[in-house]
Amino acid sequence: MGIGQEKDFGKRGIATVIAVVLIITLTVGIVSLAGGYVIILVKNVMGEIEVGESCTSLLLDVNTRGGYSCYDAVNGEVRMMIDRGAGVLSHQGHKFGGINVKASGENDEGLQSKNYNILEGSNAYTRTAGKFYGEYVDLLEEHKSSVYVVNVDYPVDKVSVTPIILVGTQEKLCPSRNDVVLEVCHSTFDPITYLVYNEQEMDLLNTKRGWPVTGFVASKTETESSDGNFSLAVSGGSAAFDSNLGIEKASYLEFSYKKDSANAYLSVFYHISGGNDNQWIEITDVSNRGYKGYDIPHETDTDWHTVTIDLDNFEGVGTCSEYSERGLVDDFQFTVWDSTTIYFDNVRFY
Repeated sequence: MGIGQEKDFGKRGIATVIAVVLIITLTVGIVSLAGGYVIILVKNVMGEIEVGESCTSLLLDVNTRGGYSCYDAVNGEVRMMIDRGAGVLSHQGHKFGGINVKASGENDEGLQSKNYNILEGSNAYTRTAGKFYGEYVDLLEEHKSSVYVVNVDYPVDKVSVTPIILVGTQEKLCPSRNDVVLEVCHSTFDPITYLVYNEQEMDLLNTKRGWPVTGFVASKTETESSDGNFSLAVSGGSAAFDSNLGIEKASYLEFSYKKDSANAYLSVFYHISGGNDNQWIEITDVSNRGYKGYDIPHETDTDWHTVTIDLDNFEGVGTCSEYSERGLVDDFQFTVWDSTTIYFDNVRFY
């Protein structure tokens, strides 16, 4: 073999080695990239699973009972009583970031649907009942309810709500729930204006009204509840709510109660003020009602019952003189006619 041939072989050998090294490097790089992609993919999948678990634990619902949730056609507002379940976010770094509201309806231009975010803080188009737009909005705590109001520019007949989960600084929107059908509001006033008593809204009542609720707070109990965590326990006497309620133009009165004895009897009174209308009206399950008012059935069990009184069906019997039952309501009173205890909750006009 000549000298020139040895040089050619050396060049070819070096080129082969370089090619093998390049192939190995390229293969390792591809494997590394693929492995990194797989890791990212797994992390994303696991992250989505964790978000899904957080979404499930939050469970927000629109409560349509009693007229809190409705569409106010006069003011162009959607009101929603939103309930949050007792679930707790268990994944580190996950926070309840807000509520996404999808409001749907139809106008002259056809079907309309928009999304609104209820976030902690203040903005121009969402508020809580009893407050103004631009005031601070608090998000729901576990096992709490609150009335939120959203300003809309088209008629709305159904809504759906879903939680927004904060994962670090990223907002993750949970899957949408089924639509809830809304009726038109009975009144253009905030439902909170008509609320007489509800332990779940007591902080808001104190802030808005400045009501003297010391006696009621002292009677608060966690042993029974119709809606939420607490109720008002009245035992063998009266619990007066002497507070200048200022409620008028209502169409219905609703309250929930539960007896600890099936044979107990109850009365609920509200006071009409102004002119000749300075009288009490009584709602009772006692057979010999002493005031003008409304008779309700005497339930002989210890279950929760909800009473809804149509104020147009006023019973004009009793010991009081004639007066209007639809005047200004200033006071409210609960009475238990024996030594037993009756629990009351969610007392309101609407």
